[in-house]
Amino acid sequence: MSVSSSPLTHLIPIDPRIYCETMNELHSYITSAKRGYLTQAELFRYYRQRHENAEIPYRLLGYRSLLDLLSSDPRLFAIDLRREPAYVYSAVKVIYFKKKYKFKN
Repeated sequence: MSVSSSPLTHLIPIDPRIYCETMNELHSYITSAKRGYLTQAELFRYYRQRHENAEIPYRLLGYRSLLDLLSSDPRLFAIDLRREPAYVYSAVKVIYFKKKYKFKN
């Protein structure tokens, strides 16, 4: 899995509360997904359904794309760019399974 390589340039002051709430909410969508991952389109759709058709505030937070926002915290999200569309996983689960797999060998 790889992560978007765009630099983190924040020219807009970020409200840490909005950032944390958004990241936690997006992470909760992924952890509750039956397949263990979601695509960007699914994240956009779930967010709009729960916020009266509002968009994910990645631009308000100073990011150019949703993937850039998600890539800003690799402790929460792992992004597989080899797939089209990209799959977004919970990094917490990915790290857990990697550790679990190593212990079995």
